[in-house]
Amino acid sequence: DVVPMRLRRYDFVKEPTFWDMVFTVLKPFMKAKLLNRVLLNGDKFDKLHSSINSEFLPTDLGGKLPAHSNKEFIESLLASDAQFEEDHKFGFVKMNVNSGNSVSKSGDADMQGLGGTFKKLDI
Repeated sequence: DVVPMRLRRYDFVKEPTFWDMVFTVLKPFMKAKLLNRVLLNGDKFDKLHSSINSEFLPTDLGGKLPAHSNKEFIESLLASDAQFEEDHKFGFVKMNVNSGNSVSKSGDADMQGLGGTFKKLDI
């Protein structure tokens, strides 16, 4: 009820064996409509090919497109280390604006004022 997307089908392929156990535990908490949309394919792609044309699937899923690789994404992420270090050096400060008379159980400011975590800027 709270997923902000409207998907007709969730296809899991080549899922690990422990996922079957996790999914079995989650099933009682899922609505029937969602359960009908979840398909565990494993290594068999018949059901997947019935809804998605093989022209649009990579070869590792029995399709005709080249195999998918995250290599470019990982390289760009690792190239961003300097930017992450630059952002991390400023740190974060927790601010409690109404800490003395707040009705919030956490001690943070509630709807009466500003609360939360703010980035500290050394200017």
